[in-house]
Amino acid sequence: MLELVRARLGGEAAFIVPLEAWDDMEKAILRAEAEGIKELWVGGGDGTIGRVAKFLMGKSTVLGILPLGTGNALARELGIPIKTDSAISFLQNDAVAMPLDLATCNDRAFITIATLGITTHIAEELKSEAKRRYGRLAYLGAFWRAIKAFRTYHVVIEADGKHFAGRVAQVVVSNSRLHSGPFAVTDNASASDGLLSIYAVAQEDRRGFFKFLWAFLRGRQTQLENVWSTEAQRVTITCRRRQKFILDGDPYKAQRVEIQSVRHAIQVFARPE
Repeated sequence: MLELVRARLGGEAAFIVPLEAWDDMEKAILRAEAEGIKELWVGGGDGTIGRVAKFLMGKSTVLGILPLGTGNALARELGIPIKTDSAISFLQNDAVAMPLDLATCNDRAFITIATLGITTHIAEELKSEAKRRYGRLAYLGAFWRAIKAFRTYHVVIEADGKHFAGRVAQVVVSNSRLHSGPFAVTDNASASDGLLSIYAVAQEDRRGFFKFLWAFLRGRQTQLENVWSTEAQRVTITCRRRQKFILDGDPYKAQRVEIQSVRHAIQVFARPE
């Protein structure tokens, strides 16, 4: 993949470096800033892009995304082609810069979604080898195994004065409009309005969760009676003990998280419409 990028960009790029550790990422960003480079292209999945975004927060550098992950949710939302060759052509010729929100979660940042519940189990069940071999189809097997390990959590959610408390099978806090493919988080979800989109699935057993899944596949999950949803600039989630959250696909353990939307925190290349 690196050789393809080098071949396509030729002498157009100021520098191209492989990122073998997170320190390499920070060094590359600092180098781009020191050399006055205005465009920084990064290849990776949503987790990688989320970590890069934290370093670019408040800067004028425009982020170009080469989608190399499994889901590539943000790239899809921004209209970036998934094939690397097509993505390069798009960033060179068609993309325009637009502001994008970023979310902070305690000492971390994420750019797409933070979840607790069934998604945590799916992330644990996803094996790197299966993701490489089967791509997005690997999620189907992971979802089925996660359903068999179904459990609920007691949470208290405070979101700009709105309140929820009870046992849930899933909590979703999204900084973007879509998650898990072409499915909107809530009816009003947006990636650039300065608000987080939130929903909690109050469910006691796995049988009821299949009803939620059917509604989710039709984009109607927030219409269910057992789904609480809202939009807020700041949300706090408190659990009875430390739990594993998933931020942009990466695990993060905490008993209490404070999540806040930072409006127009970074600049990204996207499809004009």
